[in-house]
Amino acid sequence: MRTVTDPPGRPRSLAATDAEFPGAGGIEELGIDTTRTLSMDAVQDARSGHSCTPMSLAPVAQTPWQNVLSYDPAEPRWPGRDRSVLPAGHASMLLNSLISLCGLEEIRDEGQDGQPTAKGAPAPTLDDLHKPRQAGSETPGHPGYRSTSIVETTTGRLGLLTIRDGDGDEVAGAWRVVVPLKEQPVALILSRQPMPTMDRGRHAAVSGPARSSYLLADGNGTPDVILIATGTEPGLAMGTIETLRGEDIKARVVPLPCRELFQQQEQSYREAGLRPEATGRVVIEQAAAPVWERHAGTTCSLILMRTFGRRHRFPGCSSPDLRPGRSSRQRASRRTDPKRPEGRSTTRANHKELP
Repeated sequence: MRTVTDPPGRPRSLAATDAEFPGAGGIEELGIDTTRTLSMDAVQDARSGHSCTPMSLAPVAQTPWQNVLSYDPAEPRWPGRDRSVLPAGHASMLLNSLISLCGLEEIRDEGQDGQPTAKGAPAPTLDDLHKPRQAGSETPGHPGYRSTSIVETTTGRLGLLTIRDGDGDEVAGAWRVVVPLKEQPVALILSRQPMPTMDRGRHAAVSGPARSSYLLADGNGTPDVILIATGTEPGLAMGTIETLRGEDIKARVVPLPCRELFQQQEQSYREAGLRPEATGRVVIEQAAAPVWERHAGTTCSLILMRTFGRRHRFPGCSSPDLRPGRSSRQRASRRTDPKRPEGRSTTRANHKELP
């Protein structure tokens, strides 16, 4: 296979001619048949997976990878490279085969364990293609970021439950959810930040991890504003609610540790916490706006992270606009007063340290 548009200053054309493969029906047909063979052999070796989609899509994939995409196999981080998006999970082995056949080299300073890898190591090798769905392989099943080197981003494992716990009590509740699960993968996201432990004698006990939401704090009657938070953010929401009460704003704090579990609940349960008549809603630092708008509604205010890897802890935050609780309090006040300007829909909260 070949690169069509060579990177500037680094000619890497790997074009081949049909004359070099007279008995194979040409380079195009040889590439298609090789992709099919590698894919079906890998599925057979694993005794798991799907071979029909890679075999049927091999001619479709051959066209962009052979004639359209511009990339340098030896420089996978070349800024001018084209990207390929594969939405079909059943065609995962097709992507693995294409990466191997195109000679793409492993990203050398970002190996599976975060350690530098040998220069020029292919990703994946032909041996890797015969070890699919095995721990430590470059082909663990569905290609994954930091598992398959060239893969830059993925949507995550199918059926994965991601639980972001707010304190030790929520961790204990999450374990009660995780232990009975036999087939479904679960990721517990634990923060490195010095997070406060909620006073369960004063506030609500952890009663809802099995259904992924509960009322941590509530006012009397229908709330004027609902603060939706998870992970490190419930502590920020609790610091905000006291100020809101001083302004005669009835606020409710609803931790949502696991969106996947919450989406599985019946509508009556979801609306019991997120009251539909309470249109004032603030989602605090959940990172993905389109995802959280499903729960918060189109009239919500979103305080979201747009940067990653920042290591400023809450006590050392120097910007007054990013101090814990300040932005969430302002947004909550706007949600209850239509005369106040809404301002931006997101805040770059760089005091957050990701787990």
